[in-house]
Amino acid sequence: MEKNINKSKMEELGLLILNTACYSALVITSVIILLTVLSSLLSKKIILADYSKQSFEVNELLKFLVFYPIGEELLLRGLILKFLKKKTKYANLIQAVIFGILHLNPIKFIYTTISGIFFGNVRLRPSPIWWTILLHSTFNLISIFL
Repeated sequence: MEKNINKSKMEELGLLILNTACYSALVITSVIILLTVLSSLLSKKIILADYSKQSFEVNELLKFLVFYPIGEELLLRGLILKFLKKKTKYANLIQAVIFGILHLNPIKFIYTTISGIFFGNVRLRPSPIWWTILLHSTFNLISIFL
């Protein structure tokens, strides 16, 4: 019996270490990407890539990668999801639809609602709010190039 308990604890510890390593790798990678983008801001406008056909002013890029993700995550996954979770089992879907509507574009509504469900699922796990903020920023950074 004692061997089974020790084996179970070892497996749990292994999963915890693996989980921590994955989170750390994602955080470090995201920080490196954000620092690379911010450090390349030598002029007022940035052309992100020849294939992206987009240019951004520095303040637009900061809003898109920092301020919007922080504000939207604190509002939607911090306040609204927490409130709705106490009221209904459809809390994640409702906050995701609100997230989609806030983007004010019928085409964006589809993928922002889907990403809102994903961000909500991450937030419903025992993880801090900064985790969804980081994911949101990374998602926004990737969407620049698509």
